[in-house]
Amino acid sequence: MAIELRRIGQGFCGTVWASSIIESNAFKREDGGPGRSLHNEYNMHSTILRSLPTHDLRICVPSCHRYISSDDKTWWDSNISSYPTEFQVSCNLLITDRIPPFPVEVRTTIIEKYCPRTLIPSIKSSRPDEDCLIRPYLGRRRRAKGQKASKFQAFSLRNFPLHVDQMEELGIDGELYASMMAETLAYLYWTAHIDANDIEFVLAPPRHHYSAITPFTIIA
Repeated sequence: MAIELRRIGQGFCGTVWASSIIESNAFKREDGGPGRSLHNEYNMHSTILRSLPTHDLRICVPSCHRYISSDDKTWWDSNISSYPTEFQVSCNLLITDRIPPFPVEVRTTIIEKYCPRTLIPSIKSSRPDEDCLIRPYLGRRRRAKGQKASKFQAFSLRNFPLHVDQMEELGIDGELYASMMAETLAYLYWTAHIDANDIEFVLAPPRHHYSAITPFTIIA
């Protein structure tokens, strides 16, 4: 029997899904905007992984397990019922390690410090906001000096944008993470021969088989 999947993210390329039973895997569907190719992403991801054993990068890269094409009838016949009815359409799919979300202690800190007060109760009880990853914005502050805060009331812990001034407030060494990201981009370009176009970095807890070297771990 197919396992039930729930949507944990969405981007231009498509939707991302995971199971509460098999928490280690993520299923990325190519059901978004045109012009994106999960097959190209799979090839690039595989190239990066093959080159990693000889280099000591200060990041974690999710494993890329399998590429499923939209015409793989055997796989889709066995698994299409895992999705809600409106998503029971075959498409290209990538199976990777799931980047682990932050635990409740970290989520609570972010919510209480940065969430609009009127939204705090709903965000704390929100199931989608349990899928918390942090996207570092190391070249930007929330607003320029003297600029008034926006009155726009919205908040989400999915891909939460953490700016330089917020990292300073939380005591996070932004320069350390900037150097880690720079080293990784240089490695991808010069050693793995990948242009690194559209590569993304997030802060997330380390997986069980990694030892944390900093308060957060960057995962590309």
